Amino acid sequence: MNSSSSALYREYLQHRCLHLSPEDFSTAFDSALSQISTFDCAEPETAVELNDFGVMALIEADQADDLSMKELYFQTALEAFQSGARVGGYPLCNAHLAIMEKMVGDRSASGQSAYTGLIQSFLQSNPSAPHPPLGLIYLPRKTGIGAIETGEILHAVYQARNGLEQATLILAATLCDANLAFYTPNGLRTLHLLGHLTLQSSILKMRLGIASFYQNQLEGLHYLHQAHTLNPNNVAVLQTLFLACLDIGSRDVAERWLMHTQQMLMQTNSNSPEWYWVNQQSLESSFTYVPFDGLQLAVESSLNSIVTSVVLAQGDWFEDELTFWRHHLQPGMVVIDVGANVGIYTFSAAKQVGSTGKVFAVEPFSACVHRLQETRRVNQLDWVHICPGAASNRSGKARLGLDKASELNQIIADDANPSVQFEEVQCFTLDELVEKEQLTRLDWLKIDAEGHEIQVLEGSHSLLTQFRPNILYENIAGAIHKTNLPVAEFLIKNEYVLYTYQPYFDYLIPLGSLENLKGKLNIIAIHQSRVNDFSQR
Repeated sequence: MNSSSSALYREYLQHRCLHLSPEDFSTAFDSALSQISTFDCAEPETAVELNDFGVMALIEADQADDLSMKELYFQTALEAFQSGARVGGYPLCNAHLAIMEKMVGDRSASGQSAYTGLIQSFLQSNPSAPHPPLGLIYLPRKTGIGAIETGEILHAVYQARNGLEQATLILAATLCDANLAFYTPNGLRTLHLLGHLTLQSSILKMRLGIASFYQNQLEGLHYLHQAHTLNPNNVAVLQTLFLACLDIGSRDVAERWLMHTQQMLMQTNSNSPEWYWVNQQSLESSFTYVPFDGLQLAVESSLNSIVTSVVLAQGDWFEDELTFWRHHLQPGMVVIDVGANVGIYTFSAAKQVGSTGKVFAVEPFSACVHRLQETRRVNQLDWVHICPGAASNRSGKARLGLDKASELNQIIADDANPSVQFEEVQCFTLDELVEKEQLTRLDWLKIDAEGHEIQVLEGSHSLLTQFRPNILYENIAGAIHKTNLPVAEFLIKNEYVLYTYQPYFDYLIPLGSLENLKGKLNIIAIHQSRVNDFSQR
């Protein structure tokens, strides 16, 4: 690389590896970077040069403030990687193509590309065959605990001996990222694969442990101990070990982990958010606290909870649309969150709308209502209004079927299987809520009702007519995970345009045919009168 490219790439690596001291950074990367081939950035020729050129273009895209320039650099990188894969079959080009598919939200294509690339890399691992040279690596920016993981992966990749070993690790990591939910059987399978590739990451080991526990594989405790050995000061790992022992029923061991963590806190005297839970926790408490969006989020004290597991393991929620939510909610807005659970979208909204706005969290499950109230209390978010009950198309009573993960609770028929655990809850329409609260505006409506979305909208006729709010709703929900076609048809009939979200460029893509609903977890609906308020492709 020329000197300017070298300096830019080194700066990129430093921003991705903030957990490393300058001395550790030099030890980890200087030797490997000195082996990367030198080339003229203006005229890449070989597959390796095309890969490195594409990496530099992606870094430029990250830094571009202008959307058209961002798109130009991204397209330049895409063409470089495609050429490198086609001309020389350089495995890092294929790995970066899979990464780019994930960056624009196409998890399915990214996962398939990463898996195909992995199989090819295993086939090419012939000791007698020449191996491709080392190349530059690009990994997208993550925040929180995800940023630490990115740094750990980059560190491991630059210990590789050749480009094939680099690509194998990157493809395995991309395959993990392509899974929307790491705690599913397929997510656990890909985590095991990455773990077998000798990536000594405390974050990976913790995620393996959490996913194992969620799948009732108690041997996941071994991975949690490995995570602690790799990084004894990782507070999230300590909290996960405490919760895992509670889930098993080993209260005495859980208490020892809690006491150990309390002693560490006394020694460090840290005010960092990740330590907050330590002195608030007891063995009897039904909730614990995790840092989320600059707040303390009260969540269930169990790894059976999807929210607890995800925020501990990833530091954030996994849905791309949450980024859109954060970018487009403004101070003073009024928001209703139907199916708030413990408040991922509720409290992200509260941060954005501020004290001049209002957020109404509608949640039927009593335990989640208590957690919502606790989060509001500890963060002093008086503009969050918690509304116990289920939004529907009628008033009265209903049965809420209970799952081991409260995120999957759903309204069930009165004559449902008597063996199903349920909680009787109050139903009301959103029109009734608007009238009760005397709302004069409503900017956003988020609906995640596990298959009850159409009933929520049927009870919102006046609200939709008067306020025409932007809507974010779950398209794949309920026990059978079926596409929510009735909701799409209802919204189109009410003059809404349906979109999917493109995360890297932060714009909306018109859905077009209803056939395109398939496989889309969330849909964003904008009233025809407001479509020009948003960037679109």
